[in-house]
Amino acid sequence: MILLLLGLGCSPAPEAVATGMGSENLVVREDMVAFAKQYDDELVVLDALHKALDDPSSRVRLRAAESLGELASPESVQFLLKALEDSDDRVRKEAVDALGRIGDPQAVGALMAYIESRRLDGEIPLNAIWALGNIADPTPLSLLMELRDNSDPYVAYNAMWALRQIGDKKGDGATTAEGEGAGGAEGAPAEGEGGGILPSLFGGGDEGEEGAEEAPAEGEKKPAEPPKLNIPWPPPPQ
Repeated sequence: MILLLLGLGCSPAPEAVATGMGSENLVVREDMVAFAKQYDDELVVLDALHKALDDPSSRVRLRAAESLGELASPESVQFLLKALEDSDDRVRKEAVDALGRIGDPQAVGALMAYIESRRLDGEIPLNAIWALGNIADPTPLSLLMELRDNSDPYVAYNAMWALRQIGDKKGDGATTAEGEGAGGAEGAPAEGEGGGILPSLFGGGDEGEEGAEEAPAEGEKKPAEPPKLNIPWPPPPQ
């Protein structure tokens, strides 16, 4: 019945979508989990998506993480953090993307641990760097500055982008009291020190930032035309 309604261009009730996500039919579960992204502010659908992250099928879990990223509900953070330990790498990556779209600082510690664990396996996940930048909490500054100096230009570029996101957020008034950064985390730059955490990938100042055309320091060569690098991946959600 649900598939028939979809074929006719009708939207089933939220309760019907939630019921479909618990169907014994794998195809129905997968379709309903993907369709659920259209239901904003429907708690019954959101709860069913959270349960779908434990589905026996990795395809269903993947679609559930995708839909939760589209809905971007803060209530999903704890469930997506658990999905970072999923047995399927695709599900883990999608959970990272979803956490970045939600932008809740609760995810920062787990995302940092995710980067470190992947680095031990010889890979640094660019989408996790993007997620940290999109959350823009100052906690991972040390990690991001380390990644900024990575020999892989894409890792370095994305780390620089994330640092700039954090610097921009601070510049917009994230510091609310003396000695307190965003979330009260230690290590946040003091007033006027935004450029200090954003040294150029190429050794100069924050070139490319609006209104930040500073001359290179004494004895420092101004970098040549920067290499053509991709924008941070995945791109920020529209």
